[in-house]
This record gives sequence, structure tokens and C-alpha cells, in this order.
Amino acid sequence: MAYGAAPAGAQPNTGSGGADGGGGGLIAIAVLLLVQVLIELATLGYDLSQAGAGYLLDALGFSYSHFVDAPVGFFGYDTALTVALLALVIGAFNRGRWVRPAAVVLLATNAYGSAAQLINQLTGAHSRDTFAEPFGHLLLNLGLIAGIVIAIAVAAVVGATRNPRPAAAFPGYLPPQGYPYGGPPMPHGAVPHGAVPGTAVFGGPAVGGPVPGAAAPQGYPPVPPPAAPAAPPAYGPVPTPPAAPHSAPAPADAPPAYPSAPPAPPAPPAS
Repeated sequence: MAYGAAPAGAQPNTGSGGADGGGGGLIAIAVLLLVQVLIELATLGYDLSQAGAGYLLDALGFSYSHFVDAPVGFFGYDTALTVALLALVIGAFNRGRWVRPAAVVLLATNAYGSAAQLINQLTGAHSRDTFAEPFGHLLLNLGLIAGIVIAIAVAAVVGATRNPRPAAAFPGYLPPQGYPYGGPPMPHGAVPHGAVPGTAVFGGPAVGGPVPGAAAPQGYPPVPPPAAPAAPPAYGPVPTPPAAPHSAPAPADAPPAYPSAPPAPPAPPAS
């Protein structure tokens, strides 16, 4: 089987790596990731304002010696989360394809922890009373809610701007080349001698050329049907030539019709 060109409208498959052409969706994802980074840094700023610069060791996950009375804290997990968010922001501005699934997974994980923290606060007897008091606690809890909203928004953007996978190109079929009368292969589209275009030859597929009587493409005149072969000329019975008239036999002493040959010369005498 020979393979022709891809059908009209088919696009080549570029694979799953490399750059992504959906710049608008990635820019929106990058902006949402930056908002999440600002929320994390705001939480760190609140903890530093309450415990001082020594809280940086706690923020990096190397110590837990500083206590901050707050519903939300910035710890080693938040440091790793912030670094990963910044990497995703850089990748989004560079239009990396890996940013979309990575952002959905990372923010979904963070949203799960934020939702669990909110449920624990709203269901606890003491934490329910301090959910919005003092005002700093309310701001920190609003940051948890914002993280959940951002995760949902990023998932929606990824789903709305996902590039559909291009359909596989269907190979065009070209009829096999025949060998009429034991000759060399014919070029594609050629019609063997004596064959009518659009008809099968030697039990194979139809030879090249339009099918007689078929509808022509738009903008082209219709294909006329093949002309009927000319009828052979009509012949009557062959006439019999008349018989030759009988002539009288020639007399015996009549001279021959043709002169006789001269006599042979005498043989030379023997020496």
C-alpha cells in the first residue's frame, strides 16, 4: 500500500514535550501562581512580626522553638511550596507544557491541606471562637480560602485551554501498479491500451481517469459517456465470376504458341 498526503485540516502531532502554543492560558496560570506566592509570603511576614527574625529557622524547617499564636503558620512545607510555585511561574512564562499538570497537582495538594485546616477550625470548640478574632487570624484564614479558590481556578484554566490532540493522519490509498501484457510498471493514473477509464483491468482496481457517466466535481463539465463502437460495414454475398467460354482444341500441326528453344551447340572435337 502506498501512503499519500494527510487529509485536509489534519495537523502534525508535536508530542507532549517542548513549548506550548497556548500562551494566554499559561499567562493566566502564572498570575494565579504569583498570587499564591504572595499569600505564602504574607503568612511568613505575619509570623516574623510575632516571633522575630529567629523564626526563619522554623520557616526553613530546622527548628520549632518559636511559637506563634495563629491558626496558620509558615513552616518547612511552605518553604518548599513557595520554591515550587516560583519554578512553575518561570516555566509558565517560558511556555513549558509541563506547567499545566504540575500546577494542578501542586495546588490541589495545597488546597487539600487548607480545606482540612479550615474544617478543623470550624469544628473545634475553641478554634471556632478564634476563627475571625483577632483580625490577623481572619486574614490568615482568608488566605487558606484563597488557596482553595486558586487551585480550582487553575484547574479550570487548564481544562479550558488544553490543546486537543490532533487526529492521526489517514493514509491515502493508491491503487497498485499493474503489469499489462507483461510490460513494465505503468505510472500512476495511466490507462492501459484498450481500457476504458474508471473500469477494472485484469481483475484489479479501476484504472486512472474519470468514471464515464459519473458526476463531475463542482466547476468542471460532466464527463461524457464513451462513444459506442462503430458498426462493421454490411457485406452481401460474394458474386460468382462468370465461367470462361469454351474454345476449340488447337490442331496437331498448329505452330506452338511460343517459339521453341534453339538447339544445343555441337560438342567440341576431342583433342
